[in-house]
Amino acid sequence: MLLKSIAKAQALVKEAQSTRSDKHAFMLTLWKAAAETEYVAFRIATTLGYEDYQPTNTDEDQGGDQLGIAEQLLKEAQKSLVQQPDKSYGSVRKTVTILRKLYGAEEKGKKETMPETIDE
Repeated sequence: MLLKSIAKAQALVKEAQSTRSDKHAFMLTLWKAAAETEYVAFRIATTLGYEDYQPTNTDEDQGGDQLGIAEQLLKEAQKSLVQQPDKSYGSVRKTVTILRKLYGAEEKGKKETMPETIDE
């Protein structure tokens, strides 16, 4: 079940990559990917007992294509889930951070481009 959830998060990240040209679709898919990845982190934490585990370097900025990095991290999480669940959980948490930052940046950019309303 956890592997299926990770695969679903991966699919949403790929979908987000393909919708970059459509701002609305990109924002929605990015939000869905972040939500699904957060759900995966929750499931791993509760299923494997990592509720109090704090993975290291969850906030490191790796530069480059953030969605590509998120996709790679989810692949790592999928591969290491059985043998190294703490590594898998760390990869998922890093992905959550990346996706949240991307969504926040897109939301901020969206607000900055919207015209101000004038009250009459």
